Amino acid sequence: MKQKASIFDDDDVDVSSFQLLGVSGSKVKNLSKSMKESISFDAIEEDAINWDGSSTCSGSSTASDLKSARYRPGQLLAPSGVSTSRNSSSSSLPDSKTSSTIVKQDHGKSASDHLPKSIADAVKVQTKTATNTEVAKLEAEAQFLRRQLNQSKRDRYEKLHVRDTVKRILLGEPYSLECYRSKEDKLALLDTAVAMHDGNAIMAAVLFLKSTVKTQIFNQEIMSRAVAVNHYLEYLRSTREYSQLADMLGLLGRTEEAAMLKYKQVIRGSTDPQTKIRNLKQCLTAHFRTDPDLVQEMTQVHDQVSLLETQLPIEEYDCQLEKEGKTTIFKDFPRTRSIVGTSALSTLYYCCFYHYGLPENNLASPMAIKKQFRVKI
Repeated sequence: MKQKASIFDDDDVDVSSFQLLGVSGSKVKNLSKSMKESISFDAIEEDAINWDGSSTCSGSSTASDLKSARYRPGQLLAPSGVSTSRNSSSSSLPDSKTSSTIVKQDHGKSASDHLPKSIADAVKVQTKTATNTEVAKLEAEAQFLRRQLNQSKRDRYEKLHVRDTVKRILLGEPYSLECYRSKEDKLALLDTAVAMHDGNAIMAAVLFLKSTVKTQIFNQEIMSRAVAVNHYLEYLRSTREYSQLADMLGLLGRTEEAAMLKYKQVIRGSTDPQTKIRNLKQCLTAHFRTDPDLVQEMTQVHDQVSLLETQLPIEEYDCQLEKEGKTTIFKDFPRTRSIVGTSALSTLYYCCFYHYGLPENNLASPMAIKKQFRVKI
C-alpha cells in the first residue's frame, strides 16, 4: 500500500521540486514551518494513540480518525538530517501486535457490556415468567390454605361430635379439645378413642382428662378402663416418670411391679454404699414387707443389706492394714479391688484368703460369713 508523505515534517519536503517552479528552498521551509504552527497541538493529539493501543484523547475516535492515527513514541526523535520514507510509512501504520491488542480490547468491552451491572439487573435477567398453569396451581393452593385456616378458626370455638374429633386425630388433621368442658364429654371422648383402638387418640384423651380434672377423679376413672390405663403406664415408663408410675401401680394393686421398679431405681442410683443401704432399707419397708406374696424377695433384699453392712467394716480394716505394711499376706499378695459390692460367695473367698485363721465371732471370719449367708460348700 502506497503511503503519502506528511507535509508537516521538514525532512519529508521535496525542495528540488519546488525549485523547478521558481520557489527558493528557504521559502518552502518557512511555509512548511508556518503551516505546522497554525495547527493546534490538541488537534494532533486527537489522532495520536499510545503503544498499548488506547487513545490519548478523552473522546471516542471515528473510523476516519483511526485510519489517520499514528503512533507517537514518547520523546524518541529521529536523527536530524536523516529522512526515510520507510520510517514515515511504518509510523503511520500500527503493527500486528498492537492491532491484535485493539481487537481483543474491543471484544472484551463488547462482552462486558452484556454482563449485569448490579444484583437487581441479574435478578431481572434471570426472572422467569410464570405460565398460566403455574399461576392457577398457586392460586388453588392458596385457596386450600385459606379454607384450612378458616376451618381451624371455626373449629376452635365450635363443639364437634366426639367421634368427629377422634377421626381428625386418626387422620392427622387439626383438632381442638378445649370445647369439651364437662366431665361427661371428656369421658365420652376417652371411650370413643378406646373404641377406635388408636393409641395416639387414647393418649390425647387421657392427657387431656388428666390436665383438666382432679387427680382423684382421674385415677378413679382411668382405673376402670384397662386399655387406657395400660397406655398411660407405658407413657409414664417411656417418659421415665417413675414416681408417678410406682404410685399408679400401687393403686392398681400391682405391688410386685411397683416393688421391683423401686428396687431397680435404688440399684441403678447412687454408688455410695451408705446411700444405697439407706435406700434399700426404705424400699424394703415400703414395698416388700407390706406384701405377703413378696416374702422370698424380701429375704433376698434383707440379705443384700446385711452383706453391704458386713463388707464395709472389713474393707476399712483391710485398707488400714495394707497402709501400715505390717501384715505379710498383704505384702505378698496385694489387693486388686474393693470387696464392697461383691457377692456373698466372692466375700467368702476373700475372707478365706486373707482372714483364714480368724475366730467365728469376728466379722471377717470365713465361718461367720458362711453361717450368716447360708452358703453351702
